Amino acid sequence: MSAARLVADLGRRGIRLGLTADGIRYEAPIGALTTSDRKAIGTHRAALMDLLRAANGTTAPSSPCQLCGGVLGFVEDWPSAGDKGWLCAACPARPAPTLAEVFASLSDAERTRFRGEVVAGDRLAERVAEALGETCPLGVIAAQGKKAS
Repeated sequence: MSAARLVADLGRRGIRLGLTADGIRYEAPIGALTTSDRKAIGTHRAALMDLLRAANGTTAPSSPCQLCGGVLGFVEDWPSAGDKGWLCAACPARPAPTLAEVFASLSDAERTRFRGEVVAGDRLAERVAEALGETCPLGVIAAQGKKAS
């Protein structure tokens, strides 16, 4: 049996195969996946992974998460319907930095670029500068520009 036939056969019985960074995962109704199915999946593992990667239009990452070293898993319909990608399960649990922390970490070149975007009227840059307020001299400039208009 070919990998494609195996996927089709499993699909007819309500068994879905997917990829993780470590290999193949499955979702199946209780009792639907038999011992012979598991053996067939093991036998055709490499071909199944190639088939699943092709179906997803992606290839599995060859390394763990670059931020924390955690295992990556393929996630569909996140952050919105139709989106998909390889995400780390550990990283979303980390607290996100505040705008002030991000601004404080900018290099001089990045601050110059940001300043140019605010002055040029980039709406997102203006809103970020306003949200930063006193933390960022541009926040004061952006707020004054709003009051003047």
